[in-house]
Amino acid sequence: MNRITNSAAGVTPARVALLGADQPWVGSFCRRVMALNFAEDRDINEPECLVPVLRELGLPATLLDEAQADANKARLHAQTDEARARGIFGAPTFFARGEMFWGNDRLDDALLFAANG
Repeated sequence: MNRITNSAAGVTPARVALLGADQPWVGSFCRRVMALNFAEDRDINEPECLVPVLRELGLPATLLDEAQADANKARLHAQTDEARARGIFGAPTFFARGEMFWGNDRLDDALLFAANG
């Protein structure tokens, strides 16, 4: 794959997740999309891949249209710009008391650092 394809591989699901950032379904949606991408090697940008996930969660397929709306795209761009400005370069990234912790193997360190503040 070329660099452009790789960098855009999760844009559509990221836009859907942004719509649900404060909704109880967002965790289930993200876990299912990650399984599709990494375990099943599916193209998670394709609607035929995402619509069944939305249906499984009892969500309308129209979320895909909302995700592609200019306002939502602008929100994702703004969050991406903020992440770059904060020095985030991968996921997962955690911040505790202003300190950045990168990688799932650093979660315990971030929690300990946050608790000792």
